[in-house]
Amino acid sequence: MAIVAHTSNGLEVTLKAAGLGRFFGAAFLLMWLAFWVVGEVLVGSMLLQGGWSLLTGLPPGEGRAPLETAPAIVAGVFLLGWLAFWTLGGVLAGKELLRLLSGRDRLVLGPDAIMVERGFGLLRERQTMPRVSVRRFHRRSRGHAVGADTDHGSVELSDLGAPDEIDRLVAALNAEWRLDPDAPRSGFLPEGWNEALAPEGDAILIKDPSRRKKQAMVLWVVCLSLAAVGGYVLFAATAPESLRVIGLIIAAGGGFAGWGAYRLSWCRDEWVLGAGRLRLQRRVHGGAQPRFEALALRLEEHSDSDGDLWYKLVALDAGASPLLPIREARRHECGVMSVAGDPTDVDNLGRWLARRCGLPLEDATTAEGRAREAERLRQQLAASGRVGRWMARRLRPEPGERYR
Repeated sequence: MAIVAHTSNGLEVTLKAAGLGRFFGAAFLLMWLAFWVVGEVLVGSMLLQGGWSLLTGLPPGEGRAPLETAPAIVAGVFLLGWLAFWTLGGVLAGKELLRLLSGRDRLVLGPDAIMVERGFGLLRERQTMPRVSVRRFHRRSRGHAVGADTDHGSVELSDLGAPDEIDRLVAALNAEWRLDPDAPRSGFLPEGWNEALAPEGDAILIKDPSRRKKQAMVLWVVCLSLAAVGGYVLFAATAPESLRVIGLIIAAGGGFAGWGAYRLSWCRDEWVLGAGRLRLQRRVHGGAQPRFEALALRLEEHSDSDGDLWYKLVALDAGASPLLPIREARRHECGVMSVAGDPTDVDNLGRWLARRCGLPLEDATTAEGRAREAERLRQQLAASGRVGRWMARRLRPEPGERYR
């Protein structure tokens, strides 16, 4: 339910959780949280009992032998990791349950900024965005959410309210600040992408280095922890042969985490921004290795096995052609960005790259674009052989019929 009113602070919009459908989701989350509590209690008691037994040397229960150090450490590390993810899942589920039952968002459009207050009950969080950074308000493609295009990417403002109210609400927000929702967009860099200078002096597009550094630090901690536990189990004199196999698996997991940390610390992919060209290169220890050179861009829409929509920005090289077979065509494509649910960030990045490098951009996510994409796939199928040509003839639409 949405309440829109003009106050002394500006246009104020209040959105509350509404609809009978939310109670079905709440019932499922309540049932899941009941099992979550049972899991928390059982695993927590096992960890406390095992830890006390290791510290004191006493058996964990009557009629049981004292714990052996190596097996107990392996089991404790596994249970701690499981409990951490289980606890996080419960916290997120509880938050979503409270949002479904008592969620309340408030948007206040003042003369210079928009204040977004989200939460449930007494728990609230606030966010303020200056007016100059907001390009437009829009309805996000998936779900019933109100979003805003800003200089730092697409931001979800609220996912509450009835579906039939969203379009009216978006129109009121755009009208209040005199924003044109249908104005041609030149695109901008989504959050997490930065334009920088390479050591060679070229302008490059990279993922946020600070975010990669934090991810690398987390993986280094995981790597060292798993390596320490695995090494202890492997070389513990009291560890049986079967337990050393588990120690080897733990150490291998630490090795994979270390490889990921190494890639984040000293390797990265860069898109070199040139006039009429976009080149992908991989930088390893300061040296750049060319990987792909694109002359065009395409926005694509795909659905996975669950029916969820995915949007992808693809770079195309000089050899890309709709007449190539599907397997051959993939050799002339390179993914730039892929997101699920809402195409705003992918669309903005594609428009920004097209404007920055002067590249043609094909949008296959619109109705006309999907028709062109269907025809392109039909041509690829026809070029794949006799069976493909037979299938392509039966996929050709009748005169006046549109691809859906």
